[in-house]
Amino acid sequence: MSVIKNKLWDIDPGYLRLKQAFKTVLAITIAIALCSFSTPEAKLLAGVAAGLSIQGIQASSFRGKIYTLITFDIAYSISFLLGLLYRPYPHFIAIGFTLLAFFSFYIRRFGSQFNFSGLMLWMFFFMANILPFKTPQAALNNFHGFFIGLITAALIYLFVYPSKQR
Repeated sequence: MSVIKNKLWDIDPGYLRLKQAFKTVLAITIAIALCSFSTPEAKLLAGVAAGLSIQGIQASSFRGKIYTLITFDIAYSISFLLGLLYRPYPHFIAIGFTLLAFFSFYIRRFGSQFNFSGLMLWMFFFMANILPFKTPQAALNNFHGFFIGLITAALIYLFVYPSKQR
């Protein structure tokens, strides 16, 4: 009976969603806990970065996962920092949104692992522009929360319920 139960559990697509949801909640919780002595803005950045960056990562090998995570985390950080940099300039913001929107649709041509990453780039750029920081410098002072969220999500993705290697 146990073999049948395990087999059904393995082929259930809801199980994959449950694992992903657990990883996401765990990453958000740990990232916010790591920023517990920081400002509320840093906690917000940590939670949002952890929750969003853990979504949509796909790679076949452990080395590929590490490469993908490093590449995406650098790209997410650049997108967020460019959003902060362009914040005082509405024309640059419009150009940035347009280019990232085009990029998020175009990058899908290169495989399924990029389906969600273009949208995440756009969302981090958007988040940098809408968060209620008085100055871009105030947001940069809380960037460590964003960084902690990205690193926490990467570690949770790699080591908590790791997917089987192909």
